[in-house]
Amino acid sequence: MNVYFLEWNANYEKLMIKNLESHGVTEIKNIMKHFTRNNIRLKKANVNNWLFVKIHIFLKLRKVKKDDLIICNGYSFLGFLDIIKALPCKKALVIRDTIIHLERGMKENKKWLPSDGDITQEIDSHFDKVYSFDPSDCKKYDFIYLKQFLPFTSQDIDTILKTSIKSKLSEKSCFFIGEYRADREKSLQVLFPYFKHLNYTPDFYLFDKHNKSTNYPFFCKNQSLDYKENIQRVIASDVVIEINHPGQDGLTLRTIEALAFNKKIITNNIKVMQYDFYTDDRFFILGYNDIDSLHSFLERPLAPVDIELIKEYTADGMLNRLVSDIYHHNSPTQSNILN
Repeated sequence: MNVYFLEWNANYEKLMIKNLESHGVTEIKNIMKHFTRNNIRLKKANVNNWLFVKIHIFLKLRKVKKDDLIICNGYSFLGFLDIIKALPCKKALVIRDTIIHLERGMKENKKWLPSDGDITQEIDSHFDKVYSFDPSDCKKYDFIYLKQFLPFTSQDIDTILKTSIKSKLSEKSCFFIGEYRADREKSLQVLFPYFKHLNYTPDFYLFDKHNKSTNYPFFCKNQSLDYKENIQRVIASDVVIEINHPGQDGLTLRTIEALAFNKKIITNNIKVMQYDFYTDDRFFILGYNDIDSLHSFLERPLAPVDIELIKEYTADGMLNRLVSDIYHHNSPTQSNILN
């Protein structure tokens, strides 16, 4: 039995696969190269794509055997779904975004889904297991709940916590990174005066690629960061801010990063209060906690995080869960689906 990650292309995903190499996993990339666009053209022209799909399987995936497991992710699977359908092996799909946001991206950006398309119908029965980090989507679409996971293994976390040095000046800092949305801009504008008054340095990256803001905040930087820079700034900060998409209930990678490196977290996700790691000295909930109590929240000492709890959110924890479900036929219970 071999485990293959297919088209996991983000920087943090590639880091995760590299960190999992000692666990025997293999990355297969460039499956969509010379396939996706041509396959779309064939289907639009009502041309049978059977031979085209078989050729690409032979060229790129012939080493995948019947008892092997392929792990696909929600961001890329539609680009080579016809290949996935034709592979005679075990298949898992991991969705790390809300369906509504993922579907919008497939329609508006990648153009892989027609305007009236339904991504859940595309998933259909082509996977042995479909996982999501979002509890609401799990209930709505009968997905299996999977805890959000870091791109690091348990051993990586141990090493980082033991060897990392907080590379920062004496002043306190607060870190935020995210693509521009008006609600994010508004939240940061509300928070900034409080941090300024408390002598925190704002390290805010609000990436407004299309210049949508009419009054871009002077205290933000209009740029993106790669994942390595991202993690370095999380480690160097005292406080991490996350502002989720409206309706998003699941944990973000940012929350788990902040937990792993023992940071205070300001979030608009009130559902975080339902998780076993929630404490009011670690989490400040926007729209729930009184904004005027932010000073006392920031001044309150933060207890060290339980490293054993963090290991539940590691890459190897995720891998072990999927392999166990697929090969040992574990049936998800309510506790598997919702935290």
